[in-house]
Amino acid sequence: MWPRYVVSDNFLNKKHFDSIKNIEFDTKSNDWDIYKHKIYNDGKIEIGFQSSTGVSSYTAKDIRGYGAKNRLPKEVTEKMLRQHQHKEGNSPLSEEDIRDIHNTYHDQMINWLKELAPEKLKYYWYTELNVVNNGKNHIFPIHSDSRDKLLSVVIYIAPEMNEGTTLYEDKSGKNPKQIEWVPNRAFVFSRNDNTWHSYRADGKNNRLTLVYNLRSDKYWKK
Repeated sequence: MWPRYVVSDNFLNKKHFDSIKNIEFDTKSNDWDIYKHKIYNDGKIEIGFQSSTGVSSYTAKDIRGYGAKNRLPKEVTEKMLRQHQHKEGNSPLSEEDIRDIHNTYHDQMINWLKELAPEKLKYYWYTELNVVNNGKNHIFPIHSDSRDKLLSVVIYIAPEMNEGTTLYEDKSGKNPKQIEWVPNRAFVFSRNDNTWHSYRADGKNNRLTLVYNLRSDKYWKK
């Protein structure tokens, strides 16, 4: 059974919403692309890029680790490895933009973590801001999220209409329930071994989201 979660509308301010919405991608219909941004407690920022086409700023070891942490089907990880091509980790967002987004919403994220899983709060290590563009025909399979995620927040950006995140009772996809797509809606949860979910675009338009995670260096069994 899914744990408690939060849905919050009109989450980002207009400046931040528009800055994410206006990022340009060249994502093909069956693929996904992600601009990744990590902000550590000491202020250090790391920027990366990853795509289902195999283009990324990461190594093969990084990709295997990503697949394992997110409990992706083996064939998905193997496809990413076969197609891997290196690209420098540049981002349309400046470090100033990244810090501004982080500083504006960090307190709210911490409060949500206190509300949903207070026992995890002391393990917070860094924030992750991922701008994720899914091609119109791409389907991301059922998964429960990486065990080092303390808080997962999916913020719907564009277009006006698309498919939201779908929740399931188990890995087989029993009893699906969708968190309806509304631009600037934030879907918030703290993962455990029952937080099975998937997402897909609607077959008409690409699906743009900001995924805002609080992470630990510790794996959680629940």
